[in-house]
Order: sequence, then C-alpha cells, then structure tokens
Amino acid sequence: MEDTQSEPGSLQNLITRSNGADSVDEPIVPETDARDLRDRDGIFKDNDQLIEKINHDAFLEPGDMVELSAHGRVVLAVYIRTLGRQAQFYTSEGEWCHRYLRNIWWAHRHFVVASEVAPILPYLPSTEIPMEELNELHFLGIEVPRDAGAKLVDKMKKFLRASNEIYRVHADRLDHVYNIVADERHLKYLTLTQIASQVLRISDVSKILQPELFATHRACLQADAGFGVESTNHWANGEYEIMSKREMTVLRQVRDWLREHQEQVTKRVEPNVRQTASDLPPNAGVYKAGEGAQIIAEFVKKARQIVTNSRQFRPFTDSGGIGPSRIQLQPQKSIFSSTNGSALKHVVLGSFTETESVILRFLEIWTARRCLRARSQLSAMGPMLLRAIGLYDGFNLDQRTGFTFLQEMGVFAPWENRVAFNTRLALPGYHFDILTDELQANAMESVKDWIPQDSMKHLRKDWGNLEVFCIDNVAAQEIDDGISLEKIEGDDSKFWIHVHVANPTAFFSPEHPMSKYAVQLTETLYLPEKLYPMLNQKITQNYFSLGKDRPALTFSAKINTNGEILESKITPSTIHNVKHFSAETIAQELAPENTKFAPINRLVVGHNPVPLTTLKQNKYKHMSTSLDDSQKQTLKTLKELGAARQRQRQINGAVNISFQFMDAYVYCMELTQPFRKTIRRIDGDPTILVAAGEFNSAPSAQDQDLSSGDSLVSSIMLLTCEIAALWTSSRGIPVIYRGTRENPDLPSPFEYKRLVLDPMVGPNGIPPFLKTIEYMTLVGSAYSSVAPVRHQIIGTDAYTKVTSPLRRYGDMIAHWQIEAALRHEAETGKSLVGTTDHSYLPFSLDQVATLLPHISKRESHISHAKRNAQLHWVMQAMFRAFYFKEAKLPETFEVYIWAVDTADFEQMQGITKQLRLDVLVKENKTSRAQRGLERGDWWEAKIGEVDLYKRRITMTPLRLISRAEPEVLADSIAALFPNRKGFMETPR
Repeated sequence: MEDTQSEPGSLQNLITRSNGADSVDEPIVPETDARDLRDRDGIFKDNDQLIEKINHDAFLEPGDMVELSAHGRVVLAVYIRTLGRQAQFYTSEGEWCHRYLRNIWWAHRHFVVASEVAPILPYLPSTEIPMEELNELHFLGIEVPRDAGAKLVDKMKKFLRASNEIYRVHADRLDHVYNIVADERHLKYLTLTQIASQVLRISDVSKILQPELFATHRACLQADAGFGVESTNHWANGEYEIMSKREMTVLRQVRDWLREHQEQVTKRVEPNVRQTASDLPPNAGVYKAGEGAQIIAEFVKKARQIVTNSRQFRPFTDSGGIGPSRIQLQPQKSIFSSTNGSALKHVVLGSFTETESVILRFLEIWTARRCLRARSQLSAMGPMLLRAIGLYDGFNLDQRTGFTFLQEMGVFAPWENRVAFNTRLALPGYHFDILTDELQANAMESVKDWIPQDSMKHLRKDWGNLEVFCIDNVAAQEIDDGISLEKIEGDDSKFWIHVHVANPTAFFSPEHPMSKYAVQLTETLYLPEKLYPMLNQKITQNYFSLGKDRPALTFSAKINTNGEILESKITPSTIHNVKHFSAETIAQELAPENTKFAPINRLVVGHNPVPLTTLKQNKYKHMSTSLDDSQKQTLKTLKELGAARQRQRQINGAVNISFQFMDAYVYCMELTQPFRKTIRRIDGDPTILVAAGEFNSAPSAQDQDLSSGDSLVSSIMLLTCEIAALWTSSRGIPVIYRGTRENPDLPSPFEYKRLVLDPMVGPNGIPPFLKTIEYMTLVGSAYSSVAPVRHQIIGTDAYTKVTSPLRRYGDMIAHWQIEAALRHEAETGKSLVGTTDHSYLPFSLDQVATLLPHISKRESHISHAKRNAQLHWVMQAMFRAFYFKEAKLPETFEVYIWAVDTADFEQMQGITKQLRLDVLVKENKTSRAQRGLERGDWWEAKIGEVDLYKRRITMTPLRLISRAEPEVLADSIAALFPNRKGFMETPR
C-alpha cells in the first residue's frame, strides 16, 4: 500500500512496529461478558432498563468513516447502511464487510455525503449474510466497474496520508501520549479531543482536525497499557480511561522482574544471593538490575506453599473459582439477625512482603480489573508467572486461572465478585480512583456535627392524616416514595393522585461535600453482598427516608377514570400517616379470590434453607403484611387509575413489557476486600438463596407472580415523571429529560407496534416474548437531553426521573431546580410558565448539559454492574449445587431458545423455565437431527458447564419439546417491510 509506508502511526506500522504492542489487538474495555452483549440486543433485566435501554449512543449514518480490524488487519471503512442487525461497510482497500456495530472505537462523522455512497450500492449485498461470513473482508466481483467505489477509496487514502503525516511530525509526543496525559495518582477520563489538545498542544479545540484526532486515537490504542475505552460504541461519546502512573509503575516493575527471571531460567544459572525481598526499599522501581529474578523465585516458592496448603481445605476447579470449604461452620448468629450472622472463620497464615504485594497487585489488574490488552507484552507476563509456579499444568494459563490462583493465595475470597473491580465504577475502598475515597471521606466529615436546615420549610403543606402507602422491595435500604389518593367530593370520576418523594435536596446545596460525592458516584449501587450508598446512610435514615413526620416533595395529578391528566402541581410537604408494604403483600391482598400465583422456584446452598416468605418476614419486620378494607379500596382505585393512565400511554406508543428474572440473596458472610499483605484462609461459606418464578414465552392472564404488585407502583411512578417533565418544560427549566431516538435505517417502531404487536397482545396486555424482542430492536437508543424528548417505550412526549433522589444524582438535579423555581414563584407571586429568565436556578442549561455524559455513562455502568452482580451469585449457587451437590437440581431443564449467540454462531441464547436462568445452548448431533436449534423452540437440556469467571451456564440439548407457532416465529419485519428482509433471523 503506497499510502501506508512505515511511518509512525500509520495503519501498516501499527501491525509491524516492534514497540511490544500487538497493535491490531482489541483495545482495553470495561468489564463485560457475553451476557452484557445480549443485554444490548434488547433484553432488559430490571425495571430501570425496561424504561432506559442500555445504549445511550447515536447511530452511524451513511457516509461516516470508521476504523475496523479483522484477522490482523486494520483498515478505514465507510459505513453504508444497516441490514437487519448487521452493519455494512466499504473499506479503503476496495473491500466490503458486514459486522455488528458494538466494537467500533473511532468514527469520523459525515466523512462523505450519502449521495457519494450511492454508486457502490448496486454491487453490495442487500440483505444480511450468513454469520460465518461476518467480519470477513470481501472483494467486489470482477464485473463491477472500477470507478464504482473509486472516489470513496481515494478519499479514505487521502485522509490516511494526512493522518500519517501528522503522526510523523508529532511522533516525539504521540509515542509518549501516556506519559503526557496520565496523572501520578488518579485515574483520568478524557475525550479524544481533550487528549489531542494536550498532546498536539492545540488550545483551541475547535481547530483540531479529524486526521489529528485519528492520529491521537491510534497513538492511544497502540500503547501496551494505560488506555481503556467504553465497552460499547466508544466512537459516539466515549471517554478514554487513563491508568495512573503509580499503577503503571507496578506493571512495568513486575514485567522487568519476570523478564530477568525468564533470562535466568533460560541460562540455567542460579540468581546471586542477596537480601530477602522484605529487606528491600518499599519503592517499586528502585531495585538493582538482576534482583528481579530473585524476587520472582522467592514469590514462586511461597506461592507453591500457599496454594498447596489451600488445596487441603478447598478443591481447585477449572470453572473460574475454588470449591467450597471442607470445614463448615454454623452461623454465629441467626440468619435473621440484623448483622446477618457470619458462618466464616479467617485463619491468618503469615504475611506478604512489599515486593510480593506488588506482584499480587499486578495479577489483580490482569485478572480482576482486566486492564491489559489480550495480546500485549504486559498481559503475557501473567501466564509466564503461572507457568513458573508449576501448579496449573494442563489448564489454560489465562485470566480465569489467574483469578483462581489469587483465590488460592487468599488475596481474593473464594466467592470474590469481579463486578466490584470495574474501574469505571470507581467504588470507594478499592483505591482504583483515589478521588472517590477522598470525596467520601469529605462527605462523612461534613455531617459529623451537621444540623439540617430546611430551605423549603416556609412552603411545606402539612398533609395531616392523609394515608401514604410506601410499597417497596422488602430489602429496600431507604424509602424514596409513597402514594396517596384524594377523593374529589361529589365526583366519582375524578381523583387526585399524590406521590410524595423524599426531599434531601432541600437540606443541602449542590456545593455541599455530600453533593460532590453524590455526583462522583451518581447512583447507589445495590449488590447482593453489599450496598454502596450515594448519600450517607445514617443521615438518610435519620432525616430523609420517608416515614412519620418526614419532609417530601409532592407531585400531584388530577386524573379521571379514563387516565387523562386534568391538572398537575408540585408542592413541598410534610407527611405523617405512613404505611409500609411489600409488593408481594399488595399483589396478594388486591388479587381476586382464588387467584393462583405462579410458583416461586428456589435454590438454596448453605445454611438455613428456610421458606423465602419466612425469611423476609423475619428480616424486614417494619412492613405490614395485610390491608384493611379501606386500604384495599384505596389501592384498588389507585391501581385502576394507574392502568387507565397506562392505556393512554399505549395509545401514544407504549408497550407493556414483562421480563422477570431471578433474584439472589446472600447470607452468613462478612464483607472483605483483597488481602494484599496478610496471608489468610477462609473456612466456611456463605448461604445463597436464588428465587424466581417460571418463565413463560407467551404469558397469559393467569400467569401472575408475587412481583405483580410492582405494576401499581411502576404505573404511578411513570405518572410522577410525566408530571415533573410537564412542570419543568412549561417553565423552560433545564433538567435531565429521557427519551428514545429511532434508527433511520430501520422500520418505524410505531408502525410495527400497530401492525404486529398490538394484534398479538395477550389477555394480560403482554405480547409474546419473541415479538417483544423484535420490537425492542426497532425502538432505537435511549438518550438524555436538556430539552424534552419523546420516549417511545413508555409513550410520553416528556419524561424526567424524580422519584429516587436518595439514590440517583440526576433526580437530585431535578429537585434542586424545582425547589428553586417554587421559591422564586412564592417570592414574586408570579408563575414562571413561559418565562426565559433562569438566573434563579442552581444549574444553568450549560451546566446540566456538561453533566449529562458523566451521568449517562455512570448510570449505564451501574445498571450492568447490578445485573452482573446478581448473575455472579446465581452462578456461585449453581456452581456449588451442580459440582458439589449442595442442593438438588433437576436432571434436565426446559429451555426456551430466543436468539443466536453473536459470540459463537454454534450456540443459541436461551432461558430456562425453572429459575429463569440465562443460558447458552450448544448445537450437537441431536439438535442438528431436528433441523438445529431455532428461535422459539422449547428444548429439554442438561447443564454442561458452569463458568464462574464469565458468569455463564452452557447446556447440552437432549430433546425437542416444541416449536413456536408460525405467526410468532415469522419475521414480521421482513413480511411487512420487504426491504428489511432477514431482520431477526440471521442466516447461520
């Protein structure tokens, strides 16, 4: 290629340069797995995701240019169009390819206009291609005119020449991009524009050219380590995660030690005797040349002793974790106690030296944080160390085995949850981002002698004895909201619905240390084993969590029995008569007589296999377990009004979606963090309870489970967010509005709903599972804006979240803005509707817009973390039940097949009827004899493998039970929109 000579930063040079990086390797991405990728294909795992689709990104448009890699080649390519779930590209080498969009790391928007793409269209496939051909580069046929794509190729090569020249001129800085932008102590997050501005010394970012951005991007990704990218569509709005120099020093030091050790082994020469590692200076990086071989040799010797000892108490497995303890202990306290009764014992065996701790830190970065590129020189150091230890012969010396090694060393708990090690979560206590720990410390210090002052006290309405119903999960740590019904005298067709929301923002400003920590964390993270609260728990419980005589911000709607909003208002208030109920209690109490709820399947490993309802009643005694007649009537009316409002939203495009999955509960354990200094062994194991109703691909009106009480709450909470959005938008107040953006390359979701989904809705208002999945692929991307936007999924023209200010910073922003407007209206005696003066607000439009990317990304990462944490503990329970027989599992499972697995075309994604497990089913002779696994199939299958590290279960198909009805299986998009043939059913 005459355009890609061996110049610094050129695409050819990225493959051949000998700086140690495998430059066409995939970049470092945040913790993810195949299940994360399946989430993005349209499955929503919790209530927030039903409303907020995972992907917050824009779409590629015809004429955009991207960077692609395939089979050791890196090329530029112009995006042509989307065909079903495949994207089509035309490369700078005159080739075409189809691939999925998620692994695109860089894009030049509007590189050429759509009309310049048109000449090549007749010569490219017009439908999806077989999956085995995905990512392959294909030459056009010899019959294609040479000039069909010549202009596109010429423009891409010209761009590449310009970028290569920029790299050549600035090679001295681009080759050292990490050292220029990294911080000594903190993780940093910078956009490509910010990095280019620093490295190329361009202060006016508006003057940075696209070739300069591309040269900077390649400089970042060819670095051996130090730069990470967003896990999906980094090109659209991603920030590069930049490792601190402090941690980079650890990586490079261990690399140097291992190289010296390898040289010693190769030469068959014993290292010179010198001081022990514990006598060395504490600073990594100050050791004399040649000392590294001795450091590694001593570490290897100690590691062999520790691992050998560990295997006397816990078996090694090749499943990504070590087995249960051979020493089982009874809980020190009842499982129902507030301290959760640990059944564990820590046995201290010694300590690690400073140099050994450095090596362990390196292994943690490699295996748990996954911050090294897969084929980089630094990543190769991990397998080299495992090979030297010599206790893992016959096993893949990969991250999974490395993670198990750290469990055997006692650094990680035998059930360690990797979710907490995601650096983009920046959780306190893990020291990935020192800023998080500092902000948390400041927040805690600020409330030691804190006396709350209510900025809305003079405006609060006293609701007297009005009954407030707080309906929550039994494990809720703080109560955000409650609902009330107010009758209108003389009119049985109209009611006031009042939603009372906790009001912490009335007591501290956005500049308070608690607020600064809240914006850093963005949202409370609930893991089965631990809670990471956004706000100080003690302050929340003492002052803000809803209860008797607590302050609230009340969102009120006057609504008729048709679900039409007649009037709305927002009022600072105080509530007194508060009643707490679980969603299960509400479902049972409001259900008609003789209602049969779907059975709850449960799996318990460990101690005290008690009934789930008993467990909840004992642990969460503050909740009432029954309703009197008056309460039943009030809640029935609220449920009917909520359903009526939902019907109005359905007219506007909303769809009822019901994806219920399993819940995991963890008991009899104490929380630990990595032990990098003390050698310890843990005897005993936690109790894990997994509970879920049965999965049904076409739920009927009778398929109710005990979580159905959530429908009352969710419909009223959506109404609350509608009220808030109407109120703020009418006053032009900038808050975080949520909406969806359609992909222009795909059919209209509104038309699909009208023509396909609505006619197939069942008696309970829920369409078949496969059709819901098909619809969700059309909805597009969810995104945030400072102005109202339409939300297709929930059928609203304006929507902003306000119901959880105790656990979401975005809700706090809305509350601060609303409170300021309420005070201003009270002071001036005038409504702000239609005004343009926003000088009274704590956040300007620009300030909210600046916060949007941070909040959106954090919410997405936290959403994935919550789901993956649940999966982690489900896998732990299944691992102990399947391999160690701690609980009885069915010999076989009924599995519903719903999609091809995009990571391996020889297996399908499925959901088990029992426990609703998300599984992979591999093709075999049995399945191929029945025309193979197909979407909509029900198969009998057995477990083949439980992989703790990747959090997945693989099953083997045994017998075809049934195939889907033709109208459910049919590709409705292909039938109704002929140009979109093959949208869901990718050829295999």
